[in-house]
Amino acid sequence: VSNKIYNNTYGIYVNGSRYINISNNVMQNNTIGIYLNSTGSFVFENNISLGSYGIDISAGTNNTIEDNLIANLTAVGIRVLSNGNTLFSNEVYNSTAGIDITGLNLNISNNIISYNRQDGINLSNLNNSLIDNNNISFNSRYGIYIMNPSNGNNITSNNVYNNTFYNVYISSSNNILKDNIIYNAGGSYANVFVSSANNTIIEGGYITNASVGVN
Repeated sequence: VSNKIYNNTYGIYVNGSRYINISNNVMQNNTIGIYLNSTGSFVFENNISLGSYGIDISAGTNNTIEDNLIANLTAVGIRVLSNGNTLFSNEVYNSTAGIDITGLNLNISNNIISYNRQDGINLSNLNNSLIDNNNISFNSRYGIYIMNPSNGNNITSNNVYNNTFYNVYISSSNNILKDNIIYNAGGSYANVFVSSANNTIIEGGYITNASVGVN
């Protein structure tokens, strides 16, 4: 708690421990700010910048990542490769990708993801998860990219706007977009682009101010 951690391969490395509290640290120039293979841990109010990965959850479940400020990473702000974790109220800026997630039963809510050099949120092999009430804007490729196979996800009540290409790109089947506000896709791009994605439900949204609303 409340450490300054600079210029390491791993700022904090947790492998196999449970119920760890990592909070109020300042981390700069670590290749990976926080590496987490844990269950039931809490990562809260850390400031992580100037490395490759901000937070890397490689394994474990029921971890909560909350109220962290993550910026200026050369790779990914938050990467999740395991099930049952929660990302809540984080701010992720100016990394190659904001949040890159794989797994089952994740909750990604109330985050601000902006000004990243590729996608805001990248969903790859993500299933039965909730992406809710995030603000995703000014990313240099897509706001939300749902890659195949990612099924059974609910993408609800997000504000997605001013991303350089498509605001939402869906290339996997069996997902629901509901009550999202999506606007100002870049150039001639659609706000929502659906490609080879069967049984995609888009409802209750406000989709405006682009060359094409839904393609």
